[in-house]
Amino acid sequence: MNQCKLLLFGLLAVLILPASAGSFGQYGPTKRRRDRMDHWWRRNERRNCSSRPHIIFIMADDQGWNDVGFHNPLVDTPNINWLAENGIELTDYHTAPVCSASRAALLTSRYPSRTGIHQGVLLPRSKTCLPLELSTLPEMLKDNGYTTKMIGKWHLGSCNASCLPTSRGFDEFRGSIDATIGYFNWSQNGVMSRFVNDQPSTANLGTHLTIQHQRDAREMIMAHKDVDSPLFMFISPLAPHAPLEVTREMFDRHPFLDETDEQQRQRRESLGLVAALDDLVGETIQALRDAGLYDNSIVIFSSDNGGSSARLGHGSEDFW
Repeated sequence: MNQCKLLLFGLLAVLILPASAGSFGQYGPTKRRRDRMDHWWRRNERRNCSSRPHIIFIMADDQGWNDVGFHNPLVDTPNINWLAENGIELTDYHTAPVCSASRAALLTSRYPSRTGIHQGVLLPRSKTCLPLELSTLPEMLKDNGYTTKMIGKWHLGSCNASCLPTSRGFDEFRGSIDATIGYFNWSQNGVMSRFVNDQPSTANLGTHLTIQHQRDAREMIMAHKDVDSPLFMFISPLAPHAPLEVTREMFDRHPFLDETDEQQRQRRESLGLVAALDDLVGETIQALRDAGLYDNSIVIFSSDNGGSSARLGHGSEDFW
């Protein structure tokens, strides 16, 4: 394969929402998407391969296949819709069914069963973490000249400093280390879980976590404006994972749902988190433009697994 086929220049958006959660498999774009991929291949075979692209991988948490506007027009996701329209949608893509296993697989390029993290999620203050002997994607990219940054949910262990993102290949980390935290108090069972690099941080505490992710994405991308090295940024927001905590503005994005009906109110809160996630995607793309990185960037949007099938807080297993 021509080397340029591995490095796609200009903004290329790849959307890979799991059609099902449970196993990894081959992906297969539709014919229209396949034609678009062929267009990218032909266009970039003529380009100089010396300029390595910036890579932005956005991994949503519990994003449902039907919870994006290009699959469901009732859902307000204009920025994610734009990626789908102008990029490539992979339509037969599979992930692990839970958070830690998907993240372990992505960052090591191994099946979850080969990482030791596959039978469930790592619990808060677990005495284990992603095995230290495994090489990670950011470590490999750093060895090839990339600057590596991460925003959002780690969830691969924090029992000692060697398990934290900045010890596993990321030059900079701003995010949470646990499975889930409060969107406003940033804590898990009363313990602060938001970190900046390897230390807990309460700066801007009280800001909705997804809004803080937007600020972090802009700051970290703009800081790379005049840097010679290519950028790898892993953006792993908690949204739209529980708890269903939203601002009023987020809640009002889907007014067709009746807030006086409990189930519809929960659905509206869930979609409010989806809308906040969409704002994060839009802010990331705009920051790439403002930093002059946009024309040499690959943006990948995925979910760690499918949407939650449980009516949160009720213990049932029926779908929304």
